[in-house]
Amino acid sequence: MSKYHYVRCIVTGNALSKSSNKGTASVKIALETVAKEGEPSRPLWADLWLTEKTMERTIETLEKTLGWQGKSFAELNEPILAGVEVVAVCEWEVDDQGRDREKVAFLNSTAGGGVKRAEADDVRSIASQADGFLALARANNPNKPKPQARPSRDRQRDDEMSGEKDYHY
Repeated sequence: MSKYHYVRCIVTGNALSKSSNKGTASVKIALETVAKEGEPSRPLWADLWLTEKTMERTIETLEKTLGWQGKSFAELNEPILAGVEVVAVCEWEVDDQGRDREKVAFLNSTAGGGVKRAEADDVRSIASQADGFLALARANNPNKPKPQARPSRDRQRDDEMSGEKDYHY
């Protein structure tokens, strides 16, 4: 079982910040969980650290997950990200006072897994190899029943939002 759990959230604010311990700069993201039936929403927060080691990942999260296309980090001291829906990947930790707290490890987009399409040359190469196997597999089993179509991602998201299915968010 994974140490992480996934929580659908809405960004309620953001600001530039410095940690109280080491003075490390971050973009602090305030979140409110999307309440499930019978459960109250709860506040969470995430720090997108602004260090040499984390800067590339922070920029990727700001752009791809939160939709920020700004020209200066100074813009992020205003709550311009409020309303963006994300999936917070969380884990439990013990805080400085010995209490369990839910910590946001990172943020994901609600759009899915971030699949990168192959370049045109790679598509041709992959298809030329795999298409032969496909033709052979179908020729060897012509009476195999056709699989039923799966619902589109939009249909899955509609089901998820209406509560018909639980996708662990």
